[in-house]
Amino acid sequence: MSNVDLEYGRLISQSHELDIPLTVAEFWSGFDDYLTLQKALGGHEDTKLLTGGGRPNNGVNAEVAFSFAGGETREVLWQKDDTNHVWVMGLPQSNVLFSYYRATVAVWQAEKTAKAKLTIDGVLVSKDEKERQLTLDTLAKFLPTRINEINDLVLQRDGLRMSLKLKLNYSIEDFWKIVSNWNDISWVMGATSMEDLGDDIRRVHFGDIALEEKLDSVTEETHTLVYSILKSAMPVSMYKGTLRLKSRGNDKLVLHYDSVFLPREGQDREAVKKGLEQGFAQRLEWMKNKFN
Repeated sequence: MSNVDLEYGRLISQSHELDIPLTVAEFWSGFDDYLTLQKALGGHEDTKLLTGGGRPNNGVNAEVAFSFAGGETREVLWQKDDTNHVWVMGLPQSNVLFSYYRATVAVWQAEKTAKAKLTIDGVLVSKDEKERQLTLDTLAKFLPTRINEINDLVLQRDGLRMSLKLKLNYSIEDFWKIVSNWNDISWVMGATSMEDLGDDIRRVHFGDIALEEKLDSVTEETHTLVYSILKSAMPVSMYKGTLRLKSRGNDKLVLHYDSVFLPREGQDREAVKKGLEQGFAQRLEWMKNKFN
């Protein structure tokens, strides 16, 4: 971070641009409801819509509030340009970190993919240089996650869902050691090799075909693994899978597999769902034969 950014009272600016798996129209639809979007951004569960005083329930000038860092933060929708796909939100009053804050999101169609860019402009409240540096470091860390939170909002809202389960005569501890090891593809039907691409991303090869997957989370206590498919030949633009193991006692377990996915634009949604259900049912049957 430059010295200019750390100077007290200076306007700081940080941006992050990302290729997105959705079309411009799909991504922009995530901005349809201001309250829903603000709840999704940053995960502030207590976000509430402020009404009265001429405030609208949605659209420009809609205002929300939530608890943040020991105080209350209010955020107002300043601009929503449906033609140029530009969205701007800001603080109507200072909070514990910023005396001025503006967030701008723009989405557009590039040559090969849609792109989204988030820019944060603000003036930090603290007069302590170390505190300002910590705030800027935190901002830089979380800035890249916000665009994906909008992607995930659209996926969870509009995606199709699939739920399958499988009973296995296998120790839950031993099976969990296999599936929770992101470098182990022995439980992936048809997988021939794997490349570790870093940042919890792997490329799994199935002969001449490959797909890229990202490990989102692993929870030991509940034997739960969540992952996303980033690139594949599947007819989906986004895919998130959740694998959860439950013990049945005496070296027996139940594998629960749930997923949510968004068919690519122009695909028949029901046909995509049927095809994926058949494909994953075959994978579970193969797993049953191998691990039983």
